[in-house]
Amino acid sequence: ARPSWGRIGITELNEMQLIDAWTHLNHGLTVFESVWRPQPFRLVATSSSLSDNTATSSWQHPLHQRAADLDDSTVREFDSSNEVLRDWVKDCLSDLAAADDDNTYDENGKNNIDAPYQLQSEAFQSMLDVLQEFPSKRQHTSQAEKTTYAGRTQPREANGIPGRKWEQVEAFTKLVPKKNQYPIIDWCSGKGHLARWMHHSSSASDESCTGCGRTVHCLEIDSKLCRAGELLTKKQTKIPMDNGVIFYEHDVLNDVLPFKLQGEDFTYTALHACGELHRTALQLAAKNRVRDVVIAPCCYEKHFGMHNADDNGLLFQPLSTVAKDRT
Repeated sequence: ARPSWGRIGITELNEMQLIDAWTHLNHGLTVFESVWRPQPFRLVATSSSLSDNTATSSWQHPLHQRAADLDDSTVREFDSSNEVLRDWVKDCLSDLAAADDDNTYDENGKNNIDAPYQLQSEAFQSMLDVLQEFPSKRQHTSQAEKTTYAGRTQPREANGIPGRKWEQVEAFTKLVPKKNQYPIIDWCSGKGHLARWMHHSSSASDESCTGCGRTVHCLEIDSKLCRAGELLTKKQTKIPMDNGVIFYEHDVLNDVLPFKLQGEDFTYTALHACGELHRTALQLAAKNRVRDVVIAPCCYEKHFGMHNADDNGLLFQPLSTVAKDRT
């Protein structure tokens, strides 16, 4: 049985608890591969004749078919509520699992192990159990704070951040550990919206303190974004230019970190670090043994993996020892 994690801080999870959580999530994703792996507009029909009305695409899963039948208002409801979407998926899988139940035994009374939707329903519930047991600061959010971004007033320091981006920046910043005040290195910073808010939030408890927030070093490859970020930073007079939010025109995939940013006394952050960008950040964080890492990866398929001659693609290479040993 899985241990209960509901009353302990996420930084207190031991290695075995994390491995257990990873194992359940990895199993669930593997079982659901037929749902999430297909890429839109790259679908291969099972029939040799695309004009055949009976032709079906090899990618199709009943969830895809049911999703295609949803009306626009339901889709918008899913977009605004993960809970509603979760419950819809659970109901769909329960229906499919019930159909599997009818075929669990063959005509001779022998167990029929080919019950994929039953396995998927169980795996989905297992993943939900893991995710719900993880402590989350969002669980303690007041009702007023749960209003959608469209109806909220952003603080002055967040001016210029688009609404949905602001929601992400605010939620991400709450997860940055406050137990230390080590400088932050933010990967792929863009214009530095996240960096400025992290600096502001680290000094927000002391309104009389000007310029005492954590220094944030912004790594960004695009020089235009660096210049735009510097201009936006200058407009916020509470941020000191010498040690507040500092931009570096830097290629994180190929350039060595500036000497002043090397070492362990840093916190690494990355919001939507795409593909190999977040993998490189994690590898460097492990190599330098930095104090904290807060990262929200995306686009896992964009990586520098080993070439796979069978399908002319790249094989994803796990980074952790646990994942390498179990995949």
